[in-house]
Amino acid sequence: MNNDGSISVRLSTVGAKIAAVAAALLLLAFAVAAVRWTFARTVALRSPEIELVEAAAAWAPSDPNVHLALAQRLDRTFLPEDSARSLAEFETAAALSPHDHLTWLYLGRAYERNGNTDAAERALRTAAELAPQYAYVRWALGNTLLRSGRVDEAFAEIRAAAAAD
Repeated sequence: MNNDGSISVRLSTVGAKIAAVAAALLLLAFAVAAVRWTFARTVALRSPEIELVEAAAAWAPSDPNVHLALAQRLDRTFLPEDSARSLAEFETAAALSPHDHLTWLYLGRAYERNGNTDAAERALRTAAELAPQYAYVRWALGNTLLRSGRVDEAFAEIRAAAAAD
């Protein structure tokens, strides 16, 4: 410890100096990535402007929550061109977060809104596998099956939802 209370470390070899610089650069890279993710997620979750949420998705392309927020914003515009973009963002969010039952639930509902009942069922079954005890997942699956005309399977899921609720 120095007289002023600071700590100094003497690096005697070139290898130690290179390792220290590399560690500092790695730490700096992690800090920059964390700031980007935090900023992008904050913008995505709080901004009312779709353009800003799209920018946030570009800043943090591997953050599933940012893609999910963008998908939900696009889904609420009810514009035909945004429907396909919304579905693609739901798919990206599910691919980035394959163990999140809510993302699969949203994806299943988006597929059904777009008329793809087979994909909707697959996504909702994935959500039900991930969270079998959650009534709203079973309820959504049951309703999708009911709208597909598969009444017996539908009521089995709806009964399971009612029992869990």
